[in-house]
Amino acid sequence: MAEELRGEPAAARHEARDAAVAQAEARARLETQVAALTEQLTTRLAAADAAARKAADALASVQAELTAAQRRTERAEAEAALARQLLAELRRAARTGEGG
Repeated sequence: MAEELRGEPAAARHEARDAAVAQAEARARLETQVAALTEQLTTRLAAADAAARKAADALASVQAELTAAQRRTERAEAEAALARQLLAELRRAARTGEGG
């Protein structure tokens, strides 16, 4: 019985050492997983940022094209108004000349 009692602390130390090793291995696996996930998230975030910049650039380009198209439309409308005015004046002049 005394021998069994002496063996218990050694067995307990052995179990504690095994548990500590298992815990260290589990921690190392978790740290590896965290590092891999962090790398994946960093890569995805960088890709999302790049996509957002690309979309912002595309939006700015489309807005610039829209602004230019609006200016062309305004200019065309002004030219059409001048053409209508000139045509009306020519018709009046033609009528005045015919009646005169």
